[in-house]
Amino acid sequence: MLINFGGSVAISTVDWPSKSSTVIFLRGCPLRCPYCHNHKLWSGNNYVDTDHVKNLIRESLPFISAVVISGGEPLMQEGIFEIAGFAKSAGLHVGIETSGYYPEVAERLIKKNFVDKFFVDVKATPEKYEEITKNKYAFSRLERFLKIVKNSNVQFELRTTIIKGLIGTRTNVRKSRNGLLRGLQSVIHGLSNKVCLEMAILRIWMGFVCIQGMKYLKLPWKLRVLSKM
Repeated sequence: MLINFGGSVAISTVDWPSKSSTVIFLRGCPLRCPYCHNHKLWSGNNYVDTDHVKNLIRESLPFISAVVISGGEPLMQEGIFEIAGFAKSAGLHVGIETSGYYPEVAERLIKKNFVDKFFVDVKATPEKYEEITKNKYAFSRLERFLKIVKNSNVQFELRTTIIKGLIGTRTNVRKSRNGLLRGLQSVIHGLSNKVCLEMAILRIWMGFVCIQGMKYLKLPWKLRVLSKM
């Protein structure tokens, strides 16, 4: 099977905290977030056989305990099933970084036991979702995705990146936090065992702000916790 390949990192210790992983990037994404650091993977063709990706994983097997599949939006490609299935057969954990845009694909992966954890990019507050993603279906698909994951045994982490000038002021950070709670309350309620609701703000000199769920992420930098959700 061919897959639209975006690149790889042989060994990473940051993409899945507490695990050493090989990271596989797949091309293609239905969203157009203006701050995307992987925007070069939105489109373009670089088709390789999935055996090439399997060989990359094999080369790192002595040093890794997991494979993280990222993008772009990796759930766009049918080849993710072959890659994830291969990784699981090799005794590795599988993590997928996703926007949640393809809930049906996520459900199939869960049923096949091909995924251990989803790292979910929540792009903005509900009212700003279409503006940020340039896709009017993105938030409703995310809601469906989270409902599916909630009813599974798969772990997940919600991540929100806040860029100064878009949703980056202290006031808007608070609004974003509260907006996400309002917009996702039906699926977040009762998830304390799966996703930590204590959020922290990491400030970096360039004015970039990142919100991360603390349960699954241990950052080496000094964190300023603004509030507990």
